[in-house]
Amino acid sequence: MEEDIKDIIENSWQQEPRERISIERIVRMLET
Repeated sequence: MEEDIKDIIENSWQQEPRERISIERIVRMLET
């Protein structure tokens, strides 16, 4: 779980907007 949260935070701060993580993907990662 901690690793997932770290990945979410890193991907949320990507410089390229299209590389940023979507809300749907965050929810899916947290549900599993």
